[in-house]
Amino acid sequence: MSPSMVRVQVLERAARPAESGPLPAVLDKIEIEGPAGVLLGWLPDLERDIREPFADAGYDTELVARFGNGFAKGLAQNGDI
Repeated sequence: MSPSMVRVQVLERAARPAESGPLPAVLDKIEIEGPAGVLLGWLPDLERDIREPFADAGYDTELVARFGNGFAKGLAQNGDI
């Protein structure tokens, strides 16, 4: 299988088959040429993107403060990490 070419504003490089890597969401334009699978994801800022909007919308501050607490603990208990 031939490599894929990934182009972003400041970088151009070939990606070998089965190679992966993150690209920051702040990029305005990303070009991918050739065979490639792309997975899109988003890792929110817990305070800015989750807690603050709920608090601003009037939700209970004690409840909002608990958002995200125990998430990693729950994954560990389930054997996911």
